[in-house]
Amino acid sequence: MTSLLCLIYPIVAQTLQITTYPSLTFFSLLPPSTGSTASSSISNARLTILTTIAGSPSTVTSLASILHLLDSTLIPRSQPFLARVKRERRALEEVRKVREDQDRRAQESARRDHDRIMASRREREERERLEREELEMRKQEELKKQEAEDKKNKYKDELLAWRRYQRRRFREMEEISTDKVKSGEAIRIQMRIPNGSGANRNVRVFKRDDQSLADIFRWAESLLVPTAADEDLSKDPASAPSGFVDPYQTIDADGDCQAVKLFTSYPRKQVNLQADAWDVISQGGGSLIAEVARAPDEHADDSDYETDDE
Repeated sequence: MTSLLCLIYPIVAQTLQITTYPSLTFFSLLPPSTGSTASSSISNARLTILTTIAGSPSTVTSLASILHLLDSTLIPRSQPFLARVKRERRALEEVRKVREDQDRRAQESARRDHDRIMASRREREERERLEREELEMRKQEELKKQEAEDKKNKYKDELLAWRRYQRRRFREMEEISTDKVKSGEAIRIQMRIPNGSGANRNVRVFKRDDQSLADIFRWAESLLVPTAADEDLSKDPASAPSGFVDPYQTIDADGDCQAVKLFTSYPRKQVNLQADAWDVISQGGGSLIAEVARAPDEHADDSDYETDDE
């Protein structure tokens, strides 16, 4: 390190043209021109030699001489430009801070706008999704409702066709002689049905067996078909609708599978498809009342039924 300094010092001394020792050289940041420092550009400023002093420490390079030189010459020469540099750098720093603050506020505003737009988009998408789901739900409900309505109408049509088939079947069925009634093998049934259906006189003889018991219900079903005065009964179907299940083919544990409910007139007892049904019918004198399913607001009384006059 010492060797390096020994090499550098002569070069610096030669550059600064130092011939007397000790010597002091003063530097300062100044504009390159010798013109007015007020109009000089800071960007072009460079490190400039202000002055060099050399001589005895007791005279030229004494502390008092150095201080006097600084206060009277060097500082007044360099201070205006250095103060200007400081002010301009402070101003640049303030401008930078203002711009950074503006950029930060702009970014925050852009972020808030983006968040608001995204929130609005999510809200719109959620609303659209709910509307689509509600629309799909309504469509499904309408579809189910239509399917149920179609199924109901199909069943009604098939039930009407089945009742007309039963009407033809009973019309073509061989009548049972009254002798079997007297012998107890058969029973005479008088059927009252809801007003406005069937003939005014509904009387028929049935054998006392399981098949005939189910036929009583089928006969009641056939009487529910509205009959016009000029209706051509020969158009009644000769067979039951394809796929239609006879509601009286299967008897559940309670014997209560029938679509039409039958009751004895007096005492009022329900007739089911069970072994004791014939005893119930006999106790009622063979007089039966047919009832069909009604809406909750519908009410039935004796005026809703037709009976036969004997």
